Amino acid sequence: MFRLFIYIALLFVWSVLEMKYPFVEMTVWEYCNPLVVLSAIEALLIFRQFSMGSNKIINYVAKGSFMVYLMHQYMLSYVNIDKVVSGNVFLMLGHIVITIIGIYSISLLCYVIYEWIMKRIYKVTIWKIPVLVEDFYKGYG
Repeated sequence: MFRLFIYIALLFVWSVLEMKYPFVEMTVWEYCNPLVVLSAIEALLIFRQFSMGSNKIINYVAKGSFMVYLMHQYMLSYVNIDKVVSGNVFLMLGHIVITIIGIYSISLLCYVIYEWIMKRIYKVTIWKIPVLVEDFYKGYG
C-alpha cells in the first residue's frame, strides 16, 4: 500500500513539473507511463488481499464494467475537465467524483438496456437453433 502512495506522489510531482516546464504534452497520465502501470499493478495486488465473497449487488454492477470501458472515452469528451483543473482543488475533486459516478451510472444503465433487449432477442431467436434451447434455460430462463 505504501508503494502505491509513492507511485501516486511521483505522478503528482511529475505532473506539477510538467505544468511548470512542459517536456512533452500530457505524458504523465498516459496509460503507457511506467508509473501508471506500476500504480495499477499495486492497486490490483492490494485488492487481491480482500476476500469479499459473492455479493449479488457487486456481481450485477460488475457486469456493467465492460460497458464503462467501452463508453468512458466517448463520455469524457463532454466532461470539460480542462475548465475545472485550473481552478479550485476542491471543485476539481468534486467534479472528478461526480464524473466517475455519472459515467458509471450511465454505462450501467446502457448495460441494463442492452441486457433487456438481448433477452428479448434470445427469446425470439432461440427456438430457431434447437441446440441452444437448453443453454437458454440455464442462463436466461
